[in-house]
Amino acid sequence: MEQFDLILFSAFLVFFSGWFMYLTARIHSSLAHLEDSDDAIDEIRESVEVVVQILNRLPELMPSFGIQQSPLQPLMEAFAQRFVGAEPIKAVDAGRGPDGQFNGTETREE
Repeated sequence: MEQFDLILFSAFLVFFSGWFMYLTARIHSSLAHLEDSDDAIDEIRESVEVVVQILNRLPELMPSFGIQQSPLQPLMEAFAQRFVGAEPIKAVDAGRGPDGQFNGTETREE
């Protein structure tokens, strides 16, 4: 019976040694994977820091626009000049001469 116990113990020891080597290899590969993911996390952290720096500087980078006068001021001046009796402001020339005829280059055929 002692020989059977010795063979059983040896088989258990071989199985346990193989299982232990398998687990050690798995743990080693998991640690290598964690180191790779740690590098990726560091790269992500650096990228986020760059984005945060840009977002913090964004108000400085944006151009500022300032209007010195009201957008309605030219319209109000035109109404005031018309009320006083001055010549109204015309944005587009009517294209007619002093005699009321059109000054275009087109000729009319009769």
